[in-house]
Amino acid sequence: MIVLPQVAIIVLSSIGGVGIFSIILSILLMGFAAIPIYKIIFTRSKKWVNDRTVPDYDDDVDQAMYNEGYAWLNTQKDVWEEVEIKNDGLMLRGIYLNYKREHTVIVISGRKGTAWFMSYYGQIYENSDYNVLLIDSRGNGFSEGEYLTAGVKESGDVAAWCRYLHDERGQKGVIIHGICIGGATGMLLTARDDCPDCLLGVIAEGPFTTILNLFVNHLKTAHAPYWPMNHLIGKCFKKYAGVDVKTNSPINLAPEMKKPILIMQGRKDNFARMPQTKELFDKIGCEDKEFFLMPEGDHSHMMYFNREMYVNKCKEFVKRIEN
Repeated sequence: MIVLPQVAIIVLSSIGGVGIFSIILSILLMGFAAIPIYKIIFTRSKKWVNDRTVPDYDDDVDQAMYNEGYAWLNTQKDVWEEVEIKNDGLMLRGIYLNYKREHTVIVISGRKGTAWFMSYYGQIYENSDYNVLLIDSRGNGFSEGEYLTAGVKESGDVAAWCRYLHDERGQKGVIIHGICIGGATGMLLTARDDCPDCLLGVIAEGPFTTILNLFVNHLKTAHAPYWPMNHLIGKCFKKYAGVDVKTNSPINLAPEMKKPILIMQGRKDNFARMPQTKELFDKIGCEDKEFFLMPEGDHSHMMYFNREMYVNKCKEFVKRIEN
């Protein structure tokens, strides 16, 4: 790590002799740990990649959400199709629930989620005016790719999915419903020069200002030190995934976002924290935007704990912007 000697010099020049070697040692250890931590968190998971079965989640809520979505999706066999497109040299795959409607909702997971996990959210739209496309984002599930890019390159992938739906499936309009990184992906797409005209709007649950802020919030919640790890993780994104997650972050590109956006925020979300998300919302350039606050549920669990409120708000939003 190139920055570590510089960090050591700063520490040496600014701190007295007490505890100096333990401080430097801690910084060095965090520096050396940055690459393996980055690869564990932000690269393809080998777990649950090669079959679509019910995994064993550590979190009971995630397990319950997956079980429900899995059961529901298996009742949709008469309308589902396995679909794929190629973008940025990668084969990207998903499940298309074709209800023979003129609009489609693309449902995008958070970090290392799959199309089948997102069927939990897809069921919202079964009795609506929308078809449903559940995608495996790059580096997840059956889609190719090794590195997650916190929505930066994924936003280009979703632009390609939108064009596929419009050009090959005859869809008049597309809405994105994303969770965490999935929500950030949709928001970043609205700021791109190649944002498709057919994109009507974005529902973003628990989006982040920057992926590094989200990472820091995870460490703070765990009462773990975060500096200089947060800085080094950003360097890893540049080296391995080829993206600058600061420059291409939702908070930085918010003024350029030009499609209707609904942010779903939970009071108890410790990772995408409300003050940060509200700051993001305030900077969004599009005037058609809404910040909706829910009382229960931690990160990515908004629908599970506020089901009726959550579902009604999503349906209200998609119905309004469709017209």
